[in-house]
Amino acid sequence: MEKCTDDILPNGNHTPNEEAVLRQPLAPPRGKMPEGQKGVAGQKGGRVVRSYQFAYPDRIAILKDNARKNRIGQTDAEKVLWEYLRRNALGVRFRRQFIIGDFITDFACIEKKLVVEVDGLYHSTEEQIEEDRKRTFHLSQLGFRVLRFTNEEIMTDINKVILTIKTNLYEQ
Repeated sequence: MEKCTDDILPNGNHTPNEEAVLRQPLAPPRGKMPEGQKGVAGQKGGRVVRSYQFAYPDRIAILKDNARKNRIGQTDAEKVLWEYLRRNALGVRFRRQFIIGDFITDFACIEKKLVVEVDGLYHSTEEQIEEDRKRTFHLSQLGFRVLRFTNEEIMTDINKVILTIKTNLYEQ
């Protein structure tokens, strides 16, 4: 693996550059989490069978704060969709504004490794489309499938959106 060059943040912490991060998985798929890392793991006979890292340690506090703010300031489309996803309404638990890697996902079902993203108008810019592609690539490297819906799709045809989510939850 190529050596990772670091950028130094204003607080003195080092962070891997984006190009290097995109080439390497955030955490090993099996075994113990690296020292000092937080993540989600499945247990089988006392042994970790899958795991992934939430975020680099120097970023987790910022991401948690941003996720908290996002939960408070949900868009109308996110509110509508959350009413259909919350309280195991589809037979699985979804988490809202959940941190995976260095990203805050709108909705995530850890059990089925499915992420649902709600895209507003700014997601149609060329720059944001590229950022979303990288984000989807990162999440897919961790084993997640990513579904994207526009605010308009959710507000005008929520039944179709829910049907698409259900289909993706149970097609394995």
